[in-house]
Amino acid sequence: AAPLRPPEARRADRARALRLALALAVAGLATLANPSGIRAHLAYLVAGASTPSLDRIMDEWAALHLFALPGPPQPSPIAWTLAWALVLGMAWIAVRWIASERARRELDPAKLALSLLSLCLMISAVRFVWIGIFPLLLFAGARRTDPRAPCRGPRPRSQRRRACSRRGS
Repeated sequence: AAPLRPPEARRADRARALRLALALAVAGLATLANPSGIRAHLAYLVAGASTPSLDRIMDEWAALHLFALPGPPQPSPIAWTLAWALVLGMAWIAVRWIASERARRELDPAKLALSLLSLCLMISAVRFVWIGIFPLLLFAGARRTDPRAPCRGPRPRSQRRRACSRRGS
């Protein structure tokens, strides 16, 4: 995203990325603050024949097949429809972000990347369908910055007044 953004935004993006990396490192170290320490994370690697077969939990890790109608081990038809809506919505947001300079200014690239990652995770395993909340949050934010959005809504009154006065509504 850096080449597509103005230089002043890139500096802010680098500073934000550094803060996020630092938070990730601290969170990674914090996971070691348990009675087993690093051994808790290595348990999977040192397990062997004593580990239960993955056949027991295979239904959770089944891939979400978008081009197949829902059926076992697929999620419900509602979840399948939601997955399609998220895929199409993310495609629309990504195209809009690439094509429009205004969208690049207003849409946070970190939110876009997180939403794309969560969409990939959701398609990779049925158990991650819940993570579709991140694209939904991105859609909500994109709708809020959409100039065609109505002057009414959940925004504070002062923001609505400013948005409506700029458009002459």
